[in-house]
Parts: sequence; C-alpha cells; structure tokens
Amino acid sequence: MSFSDVQPIKDGQNLLSIMRENCKKARIASHIELKEDAIDSFLLNVLPADPSPSELGSWLASGFKLPLAYPSLHAEVNVLCHLCMLNSLSGYRTAFHKALGQGAHKTIVQIVMSLYIADPAGDSSRPLSAETLVCLTPMILLDLLGLPTHEEKKHESSPAVVMGVRRRDEIYEALETLCIAANDTGKRLMEMKCPDLGVFVERTIKESARLGKTDEERASLAANTLITALPVFNDAYNLPLKNGETIPVHIHKRALLLLSWLHSAFLSGDQGKANFEKLPLPDPAVLPAFVDNVIPSLLVHFGIIDLRNAKQKGLQEWNATLSNKQSQPVESDSVQAGTTLTREEAYLIRACSVDACHAIMLRGRQLGKEKNRLWLEGITEALIDGFLWTQAKRPDLTIVPRMVEKKTFMY
Repeated sequence: MSFSDVQPIKDGQNLLSIMRENCKKARIASHIELKEDAIDSFLLNVLPADPSPSELGSWLASGFKLPLAYPSLHAEVNVLCHLCMLNSLSGYRTAFHKALGQGAHKTIVQIVMSLYIADPAGDSSRPLSAETLVCLTPMILLDLLGLPTHEEKKHESSPAVVMGVRRRDEIYEALETLCIAANDTGKRLMEMKCPDLGVFVERTIKESARLGKTDEERASLAANTLITALPVFNDAYNLPLKNGETIPVHIHKRALLLLSWLHSAFLSGDQGKANFEKLPLPDPAVLPAFVDNVIPSLLVHFGIIDLRNAKQKGLQEWNATLSNKQSQPVESDSVQAGTTLTREEAYLIRACSVDACHAIMLRGRQLGKEKNRLWLEGITEALIDGFLWTQAKRPDLTIVPRMVEKKTFMY
C-alpha cells in the first residue's frame, strides 16, 4: 500500500486546467472515444427538461447530510471534512453489501457518525480529532460497524477443536486500507499543530481566498494545498504513453468534492452570506467532476464513453460486461461486482470520465441555447457529477456493475 508518487503542481499553475488538459490527452492516447450522439441523448432525454432549483441543489448535496446536532460551525465543518476524507473503499462495495446490507458510502457514513458520537481517542471535548485518526485500527472499526473481529476455524491437526482467529477477509482488508490513510493523516495534522482536520481545511480555504483573485484560482490553490500537505488527498497517477513517456493525470476526487460539499452545506440559504465571512469558499461551478467508480460506470452504461477500441484489455472486457448486463432482466436487489481493473486502467477510465463530464458541460451549454433550455446554459461539471451519482441509486441503475479497484483509499 502506498501513496501517489505524482508531485503536486508548482505554485502559480492552475491545477484545474492541468487536470482537464491531461485527462483529455490520456483518453485520446488510449484510443477511447466520446460519443457525441450519446452525449446529446443524455442531455436531452436522460437529464430532466426543467429541474427546479431545489432539485439542482439536491444533486450537489447528495451524500453528506447527517442526522447529527453540532455545537458550532467548526464542528460541522470537521465532520464533513472527515466524511469526505474517508469517502473511499468503493472496490469493496459487494463485500459491504454482503456483510452489512449497504454499500461503501453508507458504511463510511456509519463509521464517521460512530466516531463522532463515541470517540475512540477518549477526548469527548473534541470528537474526530487528529488523535482519533492516529488511534484507528481495523479492530476498532469492525467493532463500530457491529461486525465480529474474529472468525471460527477448525484446527488444522485437530478438526474437532475450533479456534477463534482474527478475520482476514475482504472487510478486514478494506478497513486496514482505510486505517493506513487515517493514521497517516492524523500524524501529519499533529505535526502541523492542527488539532483536527477541520482546522487545517479552514486555514487552507481562508489562505486560498486571500491569494486567489478568481474562483478558479482559489479552488486550484485550496485543492493543491490539500494534496500537498496530506497525501491521502493526492489522487493522481503517472499514466504511460508511447515511447516510455508518461503523463500525470490528476483526479483528486475528494479534494474537489470537499470544496463542493462545504459550499452546498454552508453558503446556501439564509445563513450563506454570514457563513462566507467565516468560510470564503470558491464556487463549485468551476470544478471538474469528482470521479469515483460510479461516474465511469454510468458514463459507459449510457454509451458516452466507448471502450471498444481501448488499448487496455481490462477496459475492453469491462465494456463487454456492461453491454451484456444491459440486455439482461433487471433484478433490483442484486448487487454484483464489475470487472476488477489494474491501477493504470482505473486511473485511465477515471481520467476519461473527467474529460467526458467536461465535454457534456460544453455541449449542454450549446444545446441550451439551441433548444431553448435555459437551465442547460448554466450546467456545470459538478451538477453532471451530482446527477449521475444520484441516479446511480435507482434500482435499475444500482445493478449496473461498477468498476472495481482494491487496496486504494482514493475513491
């Protein structure tokens, strides 16, 4: 298990524009196509014709609202930061459904709420502290999830004897992966004299607002500070091209998602203006998509990303799996794992998805003018991402096999 070896961009460069540019280059170099007719069909037939402001807001707010009471704005910021930072383990979706009857996201929600209510670090005055992250172990998380920490096995030489041994299954592997990320983040926060993740994020947002002149500059600065200081956010990979060359693809799903979630949580409604004085967040309209395993799966499912000519065999096989699934009867209670991809393949399809969401946005704004659909003229990549993520919860789309990558805490 290791963190990314891609170095953060240099000061003065725009991370967001580099993301979009390199993701497109990687897609083209791998012979992966975006289908214009499928993009048009998605915009005109899948997206609602005239969504209400509350509906648009719900797309951006998907996944972070928790039934918790907070004593302060900082306490809520801190919980959201941890929910986003720990928002991973999508490759273990099937295992979580089998063990808990819920997917990876709901499992992370359960963990964060449990950590907030019953802090294993024992510091009730500051739940979800840096110390909380440092002390986490797979055994603690298994206990919080109500899962057994041991399993019974027959003794090899004496079958009549049953022994209790620590579990070492997929669930344990997933939680161990999460603890590596949490422990490292907690240690780094303590080294920076930050009592919790929320303090560091608040400082980062305020400093980026001071230095950046535009929303895009501020978002780029904030995201780059996060991925530089905390490797758990450095979601990037050097993809090989021809002649031994490589190109760094920056995805940074959770760093970008965090900025969007915080904006939706605090800068909307009656308190938005007052909260902006405390938390001057950039507008999420400037952000690229927040790509996990759901967004690529649905973009391939809708035919927007065409993998048939991809150089990577794993992506071709996954494309065939999705095509076959569409012709089979719907079983709404069935959750099946998709094709397991290598790290290279997973980063490539996620890069293609960043590029696809950008292309959908550009075409949507054009069609908005041509078809007199006013809301499409202002469509953003964040809205496209939010819509796809929300739609993935529909029974007929829940069964779409999701791409699988194990032993990663990036998504």
